[in-house]
Amino acid sequence: MATETQILDMLARRDALELVEELLKVRKDDRDRLAVHKSSARHDWQTPPEVFRPLMLERQYRVDAAANERNHLCDLYMGPGGFLEDALAQPWPSAGPYWCNPPYGAMAGRFVAKAAREARRGRTTDLLVAARTDVAWWHRWVMRHATRVRLIEGRITFLEGGEPAPHPAPFPSAVVTFSPFPGPPVFETWTPPKRPRGRVVRGA
Repeated sequence: MATETQILDMLARRDALELVEELLKVRKDDRDRLAVHKSSARHDWQTPPEVFRPLMLERQYRVDAAANERNHLCDLYMGPGGFLEDALAQPWPSAGPYWCNPPYGAMAGRFVAKAAREARRGRTTDLLVAARTDVAWWHRWVMRHATRVRLIEGRITFLEGGEPAPHPAPFPSAVVTFSPFPGPPVFETWTPPKRPRGRVVRGA
């Protein structure tokens, strides 16, 4: 018969194994969430309606500055199939206002810089970007030249082919405004309306 010490030791080992299994499961879930948004195969995540609609009502966007024929949110858009194929290569033709959910990754900073430069020409743009205070473009362009930064509470579940992605984004997001009125920006928090079934996830 096992002694009390042996029983306690077995219980401790079982608890340790359960803890390791739980940590491995959490790490796998984290990898799955990251894979959804870091996959090099996709850069055309569409803004979910609970985020875009209230902004559209407020701002009345005329042009989607980073889109394609499948995911554009304005009748006029720049990108493949749009009236300008490459928004980064040419001057923007009207005062806007422009909506821009740029490709994530290295391209995001290029769109932020472009919107900041277009603001000097009288263009107003709202960009939905990752709230990445650890990258150079955030400090060079957002902190110095943006007019307004709305930090979004919770994490966004973007759309993939018109349907919600399997997981929320693994990063916080912000709506950054560049306009003819130069920075530094006013910071505020913004809570989008909840999507049915909790598509905007609190905390995390």
